[in-house]
Amino acid sequence: MKTGKVAWAMKTMGAGTVSMVGNDILFLRDDGQMFRVRPTPEKLDVLSNSKIMDGKVRAYPAVGNGLICMRDTKTLTCVR
Repeated sequence: MKTGKVAWAMKTMGAGTVSMVGNDILFLRDDGQMFRVRPTPEKLDVLSNSKIMDGKVRAYPAVGNGLICMRDTKTLTCVR
């Protein structure tokens, strides 16, 4: 943002929610796939990804006390 120059870009991971947690970003796609990524000035590192939910995800996850709670159209799930 300082200069407005793009540092890096990547193809989209699809539609979903983005939440900042510490130095990492949690990206929860609408199909229930969750990615933990770490942005740096040079690149975006994908640290992990996992299929967490089975239904359509339409809500942002709640993050706190080391837990990530999320819901889809069928289930409320909480992971560590």
